[in-house]
Amino acid sequence: MPVPLHHADTPHVAAQELRAALAAGWLEGVGDALRQVSGDGHFGGAVGTLRPVAGPQPRLPWPDARGAVLGAVLGEGASVPGAVLGETFDESAIKQALESARLDYLYEPSWPRLVDRVSSLLEAGKLVAWFQGRGEFGDIGQGNRAILADPSNRYCRDNVNQYLRRRPVTDTLPVMVHQSRARALMGQDSPADGYPVRTAIVPAHAAAFQGATDSRGEIDLICCDEQSAPACSDVLTAHAGRTGIPGLVVLPLEAPGRPVAVTPLDALAVMFTTPVDALVIGRFLLMKDYWLLRSGTAK
Repeated sequence: MPVPLHHADTPHVAAQELRAALAAGWLEGVGDALRQVSGDGHFGGAVGTLRPVAGPQPRLPWPDARGAVLGAVLGEGASVPGAVLGETFDESAIKQALESARLDYLYEPSWPRLVDRVSSLLEAGKLVAWFQGRGEFGDIGQGNRAILADPSNRYCRDNVNQYLRRRPVTDTLPVMVHQSRARALMGQDSPADGYPVRTAIVPAHAAAFQGATDSRGEIDLICCDEQSAPACSDVLTAHAGRTGIPGLVVLPLEAPGRPVAVTPLDALAVMFTTPVDALVIGRFLLMKDYWLLRSGTAK
């Protein structure tokens, strides 16, 4: 039987308890405020202390517990039609960040070719930072602001836990799969999209996750939300097609002790302060190894 993370002894427990406490105090007031956004651009109702705004707010760029609470309210009640939970960046904004940092990069106009190259990097044991689509809320990576790794690589736990996260190598790793594959991997009903559960992998698929399973043969399995993270879903599909590995280790795009990357410059900071080998941001590819970047190979 898989164990939900909020019942498990994991580093996520404290963060989840904090979100629950914040939600208990804020949920009613925030919900009322969001439902009463008026046409003149003011928040009314019970939360009268919120300062006026010039117009409806299209995004809430808070990658912390407060943002998780507000994101949960919006997602549940859909009180603000068209609200975007997290910021997005177009190609011009991304390119401006790369140019301002004086970095060498490749632009890949073909999305399938870019995804295929990411898969080849992962197959070679590289850590790949992934910055696509909208920002995320909370401390569970959903695939838009992520660091990816191949769970079949024998050194995956060392590279991810010891060198990237600076945690004990024995810590359980989060692995993302498609909903359609989860049942076969778990041997029972799969969890809801984006909701992690601790589970053992059935023996028939154990080899594909040999680098990610802990001493009990378990992983923290997350089903990919294909609507919220379509780009990450594409990588999962391509990697499974190329290698037969049906999932990827997916971690929040952050350096140890730092918040999740919100902007392109944040993503660059994560890349150059961690053991990450490559960064894919939009259709731009950056690598620490110049020869690998220009050669088009992964090894």
